[in-house]
Amino acid sequence: MACGLALIGALAGSLLSGAQAQAEKPVFTEDQARRGQALYAKACAACHGMSLRGATAPPLAGPAFAASWSPAVGLAAFRSDPFTLDDLFFVMRTTMPPGAARSLSAQDHAAILAYILLQNGYPAGDTPLEPDSPRLKETQLQVPAAAPQAQAPPPPPLIEGRPESAPAGGGPTQTELLAAATSTRDWLYHTHDYSGARYAALDQINTGNVGRLQVACAFQAGEVATFQTGPIVYDGTMFVTTPRTTMALDASNCRLKWRHTWEPKAREVWPNNRGVAIKDGRLVRGTSDGYLYSLNAKTGELIWARRAANSDLGETFTMAPLIYEDLILIGPAGSENAISGWVGAFRLSDGAEVWRFKTVPGADEPGSESWKNPQGIKLGGGAVWTPFSLDPESG
Repeated sequence: MACGLALIGALAGSLLSGAQAQAEKPVFTEDQARRGQALYAKACAACHGMSLRGATAPPLAGPAFAASWSPAVGLAAFRSDPFTLDDLFFVMRTTMPPGAARSLSAQDHAAILAYILLQNGYPAGDTPLEPDSPRLKETQLQVPAAAPQAQAPPPPPLIEGRPESAPAGGGPTQTELLAAATSTRDWLYHTHDYSGARYAALDQINTGNVGRLQVACAFQAGEVATFQTGPIVYDGTMFVTTPRTTMALDASNCRLKWRHTWEPKAREVWPNNRGVAIKDGRLVRGTSDGYLYSLNAKTGELIWARRAANSDLGETFTMAPLIYEDLILIGPAGSENAISGWVGAFRLSDGAEVWRFKTVPGADEPGSESWKNPQGIKLGGGAVWTPFSLDPESG
């Protein structure tokens, strides 16, 4: 069964203080929560972890869970009136498990909610939680009061590399990128070329010899992490990525030429990465903590890094960028975190923002009239995580 509750990680993070503030009004029973635990193990634990502390999806209990709905994020970002348990239950029963919400009954969803509440300090009572219980609307989700603590320095908006790290020359040039569709030597973009063809017209491997293919060489990245990279190959060098690392390999023998490891500067979201873009001797990629950065393709030295997405809101870069002329095109993933998706253009020379547009209109923006929203919930979605295609003739 698809793992459930990915969309409610941030929404339900306000439960911790609600446990104390509303202890006199229990809304579920211990037996119901125990049944919910068994359902959670089948439908949710693969993504959120058996202890609700998170895995490939956000945590549903503990300090990180509470922080996902902290005053720094703010209920006001969603709507002015406080959320209730009914709002949380609405998201659960209409969207979870992803693409299979009806695989669980309303009673099943209620039991899972009871288990999540119990794990976040809400007390059990004598009356089970019913899907249509008015107590769901009466019980608020309350943001916990943050304990005083030293403020960490904010993530730097710009990190400048050494002046000598910028390449003097190098390729591929814009002319080479425009001709990538007919290239039989290099793989210059995540989908091979601007048209997104994912195809190279090679004939050395065919139906007569494909069965005799053998491994020529192998490279061990040395990391236990998701490996979703789409390799880029230029002039005999292959560039691959892991969530934090960028590596250049000799494509003929898989030997490492250089390795660059990014040290996160902000909150990481969904640690995975699908690759780099290359132009004029520069590599560009995104990070799970919302940075966009450029490396010297020959040496792996940092040229610049700029915080382009806000990971505190759930925005994260997983896609491989596209470079055209002096523009880097990229957008954040994170629809499941209720972000408002966008696509942006940043200068290749220094990462400065040139423009960005929202892919989904906000609640009060033009176009939102087609998105009726009786719940008053912030309009999100429209995130991007797969590579763009481009028509150079029209720009």
